[in-house]
Amino acid sequence: IDFQTVDRPIVFADFEADSAIGAHTVEISEDMFKLWSSLFPHDADCYPYMPPGMTAMVVMRGYMSVIPNRPPGNIHAEQAGDLIRLPKIGDTVTTHFRCARAEMRIGRKWVYLESDTRDSGGESLFLSRMTTIWAE
Repeated sequence: IDFQTVDRPIVFADFEADSAIGAHTVEISEDMFKLWSSLFPHDADCYPYMPPGMTAMVVMRGYMSVIPNRPPGNIHAEQAGDLIRLPKIGDTVTTHFRCARAEMRIGRKWVYLESDTRDSGGESLFLSRMTTIWAE
């Protein structure tokens, strides 16, 4: 299934353990940095590098792009990550998503996603793990 083009809500049965879901590419632009810094003024000191807190924003934007037809009622249960290196403002990064596993546990549908955000040369920048209780 192509999660980005399917015209119905993604259901639990669509997830396969250890399978690629898709990727999202974004430029870490000056405008993005300025908007972030307007919310978190001390992060402006990170320039010319992207502030560490922006990693979650990059991953979540990618997630929403790669799985746009999420059913209402999902619960974002957990997110964690590992920072390897921060990109510079102006760099283009691609976040690759995969389903690590999907399981029924305590009567709920648990989906475990992993992401790897890489620079334009293919080097890993940061990794993320996200747990969602899927609604359908």
